[in-house]
Amino acid sequence: MTIADCTGADGVADLSEARVVYVNPAFTELTGYRPEEIAGLAPGFLPGIYPPRRELARIRRALGLGQAVRAELRGYAKDGREYWSDLTISPFQDVAGGRRLLLAVQRDVTARRLELDARRLELDALREANNRLQEAIDSVSQAITLWDPRGRLLLHNKRFRDLFAPNAHLIRPGVRFERLLRANVEAGLYGIEGEAEEWVQARLRCRGDSGVERDLTVTFADGRHFRVSEQKTPRGYMVAAWVDVTEIRRVEQRLRDAIESVSEGFVLWDAEQRLVLCNSRYRDLSPAGSGDACPAPDGVRLEGEYEQELPDGRWLLGSYRRTSEGGIVGIRTDITLLKQQELKLKTSEESLRVHVAELEEARSRLEAQTGALSELASRYLTARDNAEEASRIKSQFLAMMSHELRTPLNAIIGFSEMIETQALGPVGVRRYVEYARDVHTSGRHLLELINDILDMSKIEAGKYVLHRTEVDISSVVRRCTRMVRLRSDEAGIEIVEPGDGEMPAGGATVLADERALNQILLNLLSNAIKFTDRGGRVTVSTEVVADEMHVAVSDTGIGIAPEDLGRVGTPFEQIDNRHTRRHAGTGLGLALTRSLTEMHGGRIDIRSELGVGTRVCVILPLSGQRSPGNAPHQG
Repeated sequence: MTIADCTGADGVADLSEARVVYVNPAFTELTGYRPEEIAGLAPGFLPGIYPPRRELARIRRALGLGQAVRAELRGYAKDGREYWSDLTISPFQDVAGGRRLLLAVQRDVTARRLELDARRLELDALREANNRLQEAIDSVSQAITLWDPRGRLLLHNKRFRDLFAPNAHLIRPGVRFERLLRANVEAGLYGIEGEAEEWVQARLRCRGDSGVERDLTVTFADGRHFRVSEQKTPRGYMVAAWVDVTEIRRVEQRLRDAIESVSEGFVLWDAEQRLVLCNSRYRDLSPAGSGDACPAPDGVRLEGEYEQELPDGRWLLGSYRRTSEGGIVGIRTDITLLKQQELKLKTSEESLRVHVAELEEARSRLEAQTGALSELASRYLTARDNAEEASRIKSQFLAMMSHELRTPLNAIIGFSEMIETQALGPVGVRRYVEYARDVHTSGRHLLELINDILDMSKIEAGKYVLHRTEVDISSVVRRCTRMVRLRSDEAGIEIVEPGDGEMPAGGATVLADERALNQILLNLLSNAIKFTDRGGRVTVSTEVVADEMHVAVSDTGIGIAPEDLGRVGTPFEQIDNRHTRRHAGTGLGLALTRSLTEMHGGRIDIRSELGVGTRVCVILPLSGQRSPGNAPHQG
């Protein structure tokens, strides 16, 4: 306690002239100043105490109003020691002496102040640690949350807020898990199949499990997948991490699709013999009535191969291997046919040895597949060369035989025609005339076949020579339609030719072999008439497109099945249907057309639909040069 005399001061607000009148022993103990050292002194405020300017102004203002003032100020003892005091200054009037005095009471609060400073430092450190922790988890690419035992949010990072951006305003410390979950469901953030409330209840039950650690996968409405790892702390807090596994799921799906497409059964168990992956083929190859199509491999040898006969008579080959993580991967193959063949081989000891040797050889080939493929390629090349040589010899033979056959055929056709027309006089018996007509018709048909075979043989032997000239395509069209007009009329089929306005402007010409063009168009018209029922229509059209001439023959006939289009145009190939059974032929017409077109550097486009009709378009270069994409042809 200190008493200062302010009689000479200008009011109690001016402390600069206040002189110390009395100090008690507690003051000496606190500051180290004895009464005799400071008695009568005017220290300016109090000995060893120097208030900040703003605080000193506040004290003076209060004392000037005659009010007591309290402040907590730092002071320095005589020996320089720092202390803190809770200071109360009260002005009062000495009634007996008529003096104005100030009573200053100091209470040592150094210990409390030091404790507060320590707490403040501790709070600052804690606040800094929290800031660093928040900064650290904000830098993590996964969404992180911390929940208290009552399901209230304590801590989260920026990634978690971004994950649920539509409800970011709800994501703050104290929000309950269930409230945030339901808000996300209402916002349509999750990809939920079935009832939303059932999904919410299942999620809450899963979170309420007493287990310390669990993983689950959550699917978002935009197709993203997240693996949520939740782990409880010893005090019951819940730490959750959200990991984006969308790409992993896509890779897994591609892997599943690839495994599902293989012809063998595939299965994978983890190190704890839990099923990881199993394709449908493996389930199909499981014993009937086994219950679990992919059972844990308790009774299975963990490595190696073994054969198994099922109750339904099937035989399976199982191959199992350990993975690097301790799991088991298995391949199951249906070897029923192989086993059946093996059982049949037991009827003969000699054939058994042969087939066992073949089986061992086959297994060896599987282990050395590259060498076997190389050997097969070599054999293929040899077989191809032999086939080409045989084809060449065949073509030469057919060409020679065709020449040899045409001479007697011409005689047969000529003499039968004379008998049919009775050029040298009446035959006498009408039946002989009919026989002669049949011989003439058969001879003409046989001559056409021989001519086709001869032309095909020439083409295959590379001896068919084109004599190119400038050919008016419109003339070729008119000539060929006139030649088949009688046949079409007999068949009751209408032939539609292109009109003058539909012909190419200026009567476009192509550099081609006119005889070959006639044969191409006649073959297409003959085929169209042959495979079109009575009352149908065959249409011929021409068009110049860029530097190409398009000549198309369309019919309303029976059409060609999609699976047969690839065989159309193959020499000696006929499509099996009611028309081919009704009309004889070698199947060379379209093959000759394709070959002659390609010799001109052109190509054929065939479009057909069963029951609707067929359109065959011959595309020829106007200049006679080879069109892009056509292979060169001899001749």
